[in-house]
Amino acid sequence: MSAHPSAEDQAAGVDSEVVRLRTEISRIERAILELVIQRVDLARHIWERKLGRQIALLDPAREVELLSELRIANDGRLSAAGLSDLHAALLVLTKRELERRLDPM
Repeated sequence: MSAHPSAEDQAAGVDSEVVRLRTEISRIERAILELVIQRVDLARHIWERKLGRQIALLDPAREVELLSELRIANDGRLSAAGLSDLHAALLVLTKRELERRLDPM
């Protein structure tokens, strides 16, 4: 996204500050995407190691621990519900991606 308002933005009355903020959001979303990909890759390594050692893939205690760590890091900036939703979405996405990678059919 350009730092300069497009003709559509100008026609809609969108100022350069809105364009700048949108550009920053786009940058952050790309960074989030890269971090989620890294998370999935790390989880894949864990799953492969667990499969090789016949260890249960899912670890509910670890999921609770992760959510607790996020609550501490959050410091109230997201609502408790929002933080829980984010954590749940990451877990669902990661598990779905790993299941697809490990069972491509």
